[in-house]
Formats: sequence, C-alpha cells, structure tokens
Amino acid sequence: AQEHPQTHEGITIAIRPYVEQFVGPNARPLLFLMLGLVSLVLLIACSNVANLLLARAVARHREVAIRTALGAHRARLMTSHLIEAFVLVLLGGVGGFAVAQTGIMLFYNAITVNVRPFWLEARVEPEVLLFVGVVMLVATLVSGALPALRASKTNVADVLRDEARGSSGLRLGRLSRWLVTGEIAASGALLVGAGLMVKSLANFTSFQYDFTTEKIFTASVAAGDGDFDSEEQQLQFLEDLEVRVTALPGVVSAGIATELPVIGLALAPYEIEGTAFTNDQDRPSTRLVAASPGMFETFEVLLLEGRAFTAGDRESTGRVALVNASFAARDFAGESPVGRRFRIHTPAGDPEWITIVGVVADMYLAEDYSLAHPAAVYVPLRQGDIVRGASGFFAMTLTARTTGDPTAITPRVREELASLNPNIPLSREFAFDRVLAQTYVGIVTVGSTFAVFGLVALFLAAVGLYGVMSFSTGQRTREIGIRMAFGAVRRDTFILVLKQASKQLAIGLGAGLALGYGLSHALQFVLFEVEPLQPAILISVGVMLAVVAFLATLVPARRAARVDPMVAMRYE
Repeated sequence: AQEHPQTHEGITIAIRPYVEQFVGPNARPLLFLMLGLVSLVLLIACSNVANLLLARAVARHREVAIRTALGAHRARLMTSHLIEAFVLVLLGGVGGFAVAQTGIMLFYNAITVNVRPFWLEARVEPEVLLFVGVVMLVATLVSGALPALRASKTNVADVLRDEARGSSGLRLGRLSRWLVTGEIAASGALLVGAGLMVKSLANFTSFQYDFTTEKIFTASVAAGDGDFDSEEQQLQFLEDLEVRVTALPGVVSAGIATELPVIGLALAPYEIEGTAFTNDQDRPSTRLVAASPGMFETFEVLLLEGRAFTAGDRESTGRVALVNASFAARDFAGESPVGRRFRIHTPAGDPEWITIVGVVADMYLAEDYSLAHPAAVYVPLRQGDIVRGASGFFAMTLTARTTGDPTAITPRVREELASLNPNIPLSREFAFDRVLAQTYVGIVTVGSTFAVFGLVALFLAAVGLYGVMSFSTGQRTREIGIRMAFGAVRRDTFILVLKQASKQLAIGLGAGLALGYGLSHALQFVLFEVEPLQPAILISVGVMLAVVAFLATLVPARRAARVDPMVAMRYE
C-alpha cells in the first residue's frame, strides 16, 4: 500500500489456519450444534436413569426406613444410591466407547468417498476420554442425586406404620412425570431438526442440475510440472491432450478447465462497463474459470443466449466470455448481457475489457449449498492469462463424457498423457458423480446423524414414558381395585391412565415444537431449499410423538383395566 497507494490503498492481509480455510466457516458452529444435540440425547438418557432410580427408591423405601431406624447415616444412604447410579453410567460409558470406535470407522467410510484430506483425522484421544469421564460424573449426579436425596428424606415412622406400599411412603410423584415431560420436549425438538435435515437430504438427492453429471470422467493434470519453455507450449499440450482423450474408444467428448463445476472456488473482482467504484473493495466478485469449448460440450451445459466458445477464440482475437444465468440476472436485471463488456481486476496490471458473447446455465451452488447460485464467468483457455499464474497453468482439470463406466478409461488416459509428456502426473481420477458425493458428504453425514439422534431420542422418550406409567400404575394397584369395587368399569380405569399420560404429552409436545422451531433457525445455514417453518414437519412430529406416547401407555393402561378388585384389595 505504501509503494502503490493508488491501487493498493486499504488492502490488508487476511491469515487463516490451513484447516479453517479448507473446512469452511460453517464447520465450527455445526460441530458445536452437533455437540448440543448429543447433550440433549444425554439428558434424555439421564432422565430415564433418574426415573429408574426413583422407581427403585420407591420399591426400597421400607428397606431404607429400616436401615435408618437401625442407625444408618443419611450420607451413607445417599452414597449407596449414587454408587448405583455410577455403576449404570460406567457401564454405559464403556459401551459408548465401543460405539464411538464403530462410529469413527463409519465416519471414515463416509468421508472417503473420494480422498480423505491429510489433515482430517478423528480418533479417541486422551483429552476426549477425560472429557467423557467428566461427563460421566456429571451424568451420575444428574441421574442419581435427586433419587438419592428423595430416598434419604424418608419418614421412618410413616413408612414403618405403612402396610400398603406407596400409600404414605415415597412416591414417584411430580418429579418423575416432569422428567418424562422434559424427555418428550427434547425428543420433539430433535425430531423437528431431524425432519428438516431429512427433507434437506431429499432435496439434495433429487436436485436436478442444468447439466450432465453422470458418466463423466474427471482427473487432475499437473500441467505446471511439464517444464514448458513457453505458455504457448503448455497451451498446445493441453489442447493435444484434449484431442487425444476425445479420440479414445468410449469417449463422447472431452474438455479442459481450471476447475470442476459445482465445487470451484476461484473468485475475482470485476466491474461492468458504465459502473464506477470508489474503492476496489466495493467491486462485486464472481467465479472465474478458464475452459476449452469441449468442457461445455462434455457437461452438456445449456446455452441460454448468444454463442458458445469456438476454436477461433484465441490470444490474437478480442477477449470474450460466457456468463452464467446468475451473473446475468444480478448485473443486468432482465436485460440481455450479450454484447456488454466488463473487466476482471487482477494484481497483474490494467485489466482489458471483455465482451460477453453468451449466457449459460448455472453450474455452481453457493457456499452454503443453497440455490442462490453465485455469479460465474468463463473465459476461453487461450485467453486464460487472467486466471493462470506467471508461469502458466499449474493444475488443470481434465473431463470426458463416456458411454460406459467413466473410470474405465483411466489406463488409456494415462498412456496418452505419458506419450505427450512423461513428466506430468495424472491424479484424482474419479467419476464426477462421486466427486459430487464427496463434496456434500459433510452435510449428508450431519443430516443422517441428526435423523439417528431424533430416532434415539424418540425411543428413549417412549421407554421413559412406558416405565413411568407402568410403575405408576403398579403403585396405584390398590387404589384402582378400590375404584373398581365401588363400581368403576374397565373403560374408566383405562381412560384414567391415558389421561395422566396425555397431560405429560401435551406439555412436552408444546415445549418440544417450540424448541424445534428455535432449533430450525439454528440449522438454517446447513439446510438445502428448506425453510425453518415447515408446518408439515411440525404436524408429523406431533402425530408421531402422540402415537408413540399412546403405544407406550397402552400396555400399562390395559394392565390397570384388568385389575381384579379382590386381588387388589389383598395387595401386600
């Protein structure tokens, strides 16, 4: 900026860690979001364990009362309950470690559709084990402290005078029901998020690009390793390679470009003729790609207006470019861009004006995977000096459309490349649909994991509701027997149990849908063509939770309706 104040004033340096540059800005919040989801599932599991221990405390309240009468200290009683909780948590932790190892293996299988980046490695490190150990202690306190505290407060005199379990002793009570209500709310929120992610995944898999993605061979050609004496030699080498690959058996067409569709990242500032900017930073940016005419033919890109590139677009002719539909819509507001001029600003010097000769369909998605396609500009390979470096093109992408398996032509492509220049390596030979799968593997993995979390949460909530209702019904056996002895019919008893569960469901479902709506906004940056508010998903989650809650309550309700009054009156 000091040496070139007219052109470099205000330009600063932006430094990023290597991993952050390649992972992208959404990785960190996404990982913290996933950690939050895991915590929700953990809380649901802790609620179930707490309810289990509460139920055991109810069953053992007479034992606790007798131990207290014989002199057992309150701290001793609480310790025994906490130890029981810790044993359960420890067993779960050991099992979780085994599941984690399996999960890491599945994760690697998912992300190695293509080539796993060298910097990406997941393993169970000592810091992770220490963190899990702390989580286990917290889970022990969360799931064991309340039952231990409730059990230690048992009124000895009341219990020893009590001949009917649960009539005056420790009951499951409101605490247990609120725990289950919280489980329903948490599972409802996770299911809303899972529904949004599943819909997003469905949109991904069914998305129709405006170009061909199947039976496309792709490979990276390290053109910078060829030791060419001039840029002309390098360009001639690339053109000869394209011609030879096109002539291979089973190849329909071939092309050369600086990057692949969809996943390209090269951006450059530009300005349309007739517009002026005070500062360089105010100029908009566009994706910039140098490509041969064969690249558009290979991907069968739809030409919307004007003409495509031809062999006559060379260094000696006027500069031309193709722009995509998003570029035309953003900068020309419904007018035809054909014939208009723009220029790309690079540090190389004064830019030349480039004439737009055609408009093609969009071939890129925005970085957030939304359908807000970014602007893109394509220049002929022979006029690609605004894209290539000072020593020419370094790494180029070779593409070819085939009639069969695209990777089957790899050996022949290697032979043709070696015959042209044995010093240039060929790498990353993949089918284009596999490259696309690798590009979106992160969002697919997250979406699948989200769905699993939602189903696990639903299962845990159902188990918790069943356990509470089953134990609560058992506690009320004598009460139900008395009701039936006084004329209550089985239907009344059945409705009584269902009514209790319906209150928990209504409160939990309302809270869960509200939490799910908030969660959907947090997920918006990874959703693909999905709005946060989806009434169909909210209704589906509500119906699903209602059905699961009904099924979880059905068995305890039917058991209560079948109580024999005579047996119930003699209960203990």
